[in-house]
Amino acid sequence: VRGYAFPGNGERMGLALDVAEKSLEFFEEKLGVEYPLEKLDLIAVPDFVFGAMENWGAMLFRESAMLHDPSLPPSYVHRIAEVVAHEVAHQWFGDLVTPASWKYIWLNESFATLLSYLAVDSNFPSWGIMERFYAAEFAGALVRDSLPSTVPVELPWDREEVITANTSAIIYSKGATLLFILKQILGGDFWRILGEYLRTHAYGYASTEDFWNIVGKYWPHTRKFVFSWIRRPGHPILVQEGDRVEQNRFTFFGEREETRFIPVLTADGVVYMERKREKIESLILPGFYRVFYDDLDGAVEGLGENGYWKVLEDYFAFLIEKRIRLEEYLRLLEKTWIPRLAPLSSALHSLSLLERRGRVEKEYTLSLLEKLKPGSDLHGRIVRSLVVKAMAVRGRKLDLGDSPEEKPALYVQMAMQGETEELKSLYRNAVHEGEEIEVLKGLAYGDPQEALDFFLGEVPKRSRIYPMLELVGNRKFAPGDFLRENVDLLREKLLKSHLRSVLVSWIPRSDLSEAEIREIFKKIGDREVEAYAIELTRAYRRL
Repeated sequence: VRGYAFPGNGERMGLALDVAEKSLEFFEEKLGVEYPLEKLDLIAVPDFVFGAMENWGAMLFRESAMLHDPSLPPSYVHRIAEVVAHEVAHQWFGDLVTPASWKYIWLNESFATLLSYLAVDSNFPSWGIMERFYAAEFAGALVRDSLPSTVPVELPWDREEVITANTSAIIYSKGATLLFILKQILGGDFWRILGEYLRTHAYGYASTEDFWNIVGKYWPHTRKFVFSWIRRPGHPILVQEGDRVEQNRFTFFGEREETRFIPVLTADGVVYMERKREKIESLILPGFYRVFYDDLDGAVEGLGENGYWKVLEDYFAFLIEKRIRLEEYLRLLEKTWIPRLAPLSSALHSLSLLERRGRVEKEYTLSLLEKLKPGSDLHGRIVRSLVVKAMAVRGRKLDLGDSPEEKPALYVQMAMQGETEELKSLYRNAVHEGEEIEVLKGLAYGDPQEALDFFLGEVPKRSRIYPMLELVGNRKFAPGDFLRENVDLLREKLLKSHLRSVLVSWIPRSDLSEAEIREIFKKIGDREVEAYAIELTRAYRRL
């Protein structure tokens, strides 16, 4: 296992090499399939637009996804570890066995996404990486899948450009979450199935059907699961009334009549729900469905801290759907307010949307943030970094130093105080890409036009996505005003995939009319992302 980078970066490769070696050993043991090459190289590329690429035996990374510096915010440990383990997993899922068609790309990405978290969690259990899985993958997939325009995990079309802003949350995150649930159901058979799949199709191609044929040897409900979850879009809502549970399809715009096969995870094991109404006594463990409890207080007590993030995700979705009132959501939020990454990420995302809609004052969020007392381990340091930055974004004056936890907040505070020239100087003199990115994200909280001129002028195309997405956190930035005049400029200055992501982030937080949104996408020529952006806009405006 070897690392390559520009001179001067040798010490920054240690984390990535350690994760790669331990992940390699983890996958060999769990899958029962040895890594077949004589070497595995990790190559940090200074000018690389993607996060990483899984070339067999010679994985490429953008520098910030491989090179770790102690001065970086602690969240980079999670990011680098997950990306490296993800590419190592691809040495089996993608390289040793390749999807037979682009429509089966989930056989690469869903598997590598889940397995990366499992490898890091097994090798570094104190890091709390599964909190990142819940916040980034599980929750992100539920949001995308709550819109009518969502797509199934196995895509209904076969073309090369399949991973876009429209599909990535499903191909990567929903697929990974469904595999996570499948692992809970299958137990030890999960790894046996993966190993058999790899040995059967090694050095060749495989379809979704090839994988499920092997699962079917171990699990009698395979076909029902595939039909309900892999080839059908969306997910259910389970409404509890005593010991009875009723299912329908959930969207942010209300329930839709639907019945599907649902493995319901309970404290006593798995219960399979196939009818409209079933008798199920407990709904404890998070599944890929929303749950509306008849006794929310009792449910929260039963869920414990591990389930807080999921009930917060579900009940914010119910707030958008107008099933509950704002007061009910805020009461739940205060009841489950703890210093853990997954529920905190969920709550801060929700609160920022409510603040932008004028439903909650920033002082309310600040009062909650002041109550948190994060721990001192890696997970606690990540939470502290998130907390102090959230406070700085909301204008709270903080006595900040340049510790790794406080740097993101410090850069935000400097930008808000008008110290943008100092930040530009820090960017120009940064010694590694991770530092550049953090400074740029801080700059996003200064004067919006000055920031945009800098991002779209001096910053290389590959890195513009980071501060452009961060801009939506700047209360002075009006994305609708900018988009009305500058769509052509963005088309010129941003990579196509980055432009789509920026639009899906900016438009739902704008004041653009649907006619204006359609005009923007008419210029860009992407009807699928257009539907996604319009539906998410409609959803957020229900708040």
